[in-house]
Amino acid sequence: MLPVFSLTLPLLLAQHVWGAEPNRPSNTARTWTESHNFAKTFVSKLKLEQKVNITTGVGWKVGRCVGNIAAQPEIGWPGLCLQDSPLGVRFADRVTAFPAGINAGATWDRDMIRRRGEAMGREFKAKGVHVALGPMMNLGRVAA
Repeated sequence: MLPVFSLTLPLLLAQHVWGAEPNRPSNTARTWTESHNFAKTFVSKLKLEQKVNITTGVGWKVGRCVGNIAAQPEIGWPGLCLQDSPLGVRFADRVTAFPAGINAGATWDRDMIRRRGEAMGREFKAKGVHVALGPMMNLGRVAA
């Protein structure tokens, strides 16, 4: 019974998550449909070289980022700074070391977990990071 349950539960959870309509923050300028159409139009105008440049990360530990996507001024692309760490912003001064996600999840306190995520997001944004590469999972390897 356990193997069937262990395979079925993730599928049921995934169906619930993927089938749900994403929540739209009140400060979002576009709907999901408008954003999708905007992206399709933007990408359709790019040359192959430009598509490669905005989808290829370069540099490890270059500046404040663990990954960089270079700016492409000719198409109005400002570039992206990608940063990872399961506990907050990496390679930066004056940041918080947040509790590990596995520990936060073990509390089953959804409100606290949301506040943790929002606080992490504020710190990533304040440090100029555009993309937080997370959450991370090291199940069975590192519990904290």
